Amino acid sequence: MQQLYHKLSQEKGLSNHNIRNVNKVLSQALKQGVKFEYILKNVTEFIELRKVQKKEVEVWDLDEVQHFLEVTKSNRYYIVYQIAINTGMRQSEILGLRWKDIDFERGVLNVRQTLSHFG
Repeated sequence: MQQLYHKLSQEKGLSNHNIRNVNKVLSQALKQGVKFEYILKNVTEFIELRKVQKKEVEVWDLDEVQHFLEVTKSNRYYIVYQIAINTGMRQSEILGLRWKDIDFERGVLNVRQTLSHFG
């Protein structure tokens, strides 16, 4: 197992986070194998995984935001950028917007549903 994870890291370029996800899936499968007595032990219990290093989030300053909006002014998604920047809504929340979710008189936008790329 250790060799597999090393190969995934070195040859396939998987991140430590992705290798941890692979380990979770394999661990669950092998756990079931032990439970049903197909195998004697779950070898993933003995694996030492590298820690996942958290990346620092880079945030635009006001000048960068203004420059971005200026450059994208003629883009068909400009209003989407405006909504995201001014409300902090997630992509799935913006994708789920409908006309009935917007109250123009009160200046209110309601998040009532989300939509992902997977439906």
